[in-house]
Amino acid sequence: MEARQAARQEEKQKLLQRLVQIEIEELREKGVFDSTPHYSTLEQAASDLGRQVSRQAQQRAACEVRAGAPETVACPTCGRDCPVTTKRRVVQSVDGPVKLHEAAAHCQTCRRSFFPSAGGIGAGCPQRHSRADTGHR
Repeated sequence: MEARQAARQEEKQKLLQRLVQIEIEELREKGVFDSTPHYSTLEQAASDLGRQVSRQAQQRAACEVRAGAPETVACPTCGRDCPVTTKRRVVQSVDGPVKLHEAAAHCQTCRRSFFPSAGGIGAGCPQRHSRADTGHR
């Protein structure tokens, strides 16, 4: 387990370094380094990149929660089994808007909607299976 964790940490570091390289290339193309930039310009670019990573990590983590939800759940009011569907919504995180796919159920008897808790980890939201992919559909 420790070897896998170390390998993941190493891969994350390499990916972060590549993200930073891309960010610097973009800043260079914008002319930021044509003269000495104010440090706040560099800080803002780094902060924006971090927020992008955070939003995508939140989005992907929410997909895992959704994937762990069962196909049916008992209504918290009447106990009747209700089908679980996926609802899409946007939440405002501290790092900006995040598009979420959440488990949702509706009880026809009680005329009530509710959001069941996930029981385990699943396959996540639909997405391409490329390492370069950063989003989902």
